[in-house]
Amino acid sequence: MLNINYGKNKELIKACEPLKEYAWLVDSIRQKQKTLKGLEAAVDKAIEEMPEDFVIRAFLL
Repeated sequence: MLNINYGKNKELIKACEPLKEYAWLVDSIRQKQKTLKGLEAAVDKAIEEMPEDFVIRAFLL
């Protein structure tokens, strides 16, 4: 089992850009859930704040 949480298993994350972006997204959603109402609002805000150059952005939009 590998920990792919943002900031963990840095060698694996460094080797796979989409995985790094996904880990960033999940971490961002978790952080936003602390201040926003509901998962959907947190997901929307995280995607809105996602850097434009993230490859996974196009799939999510």
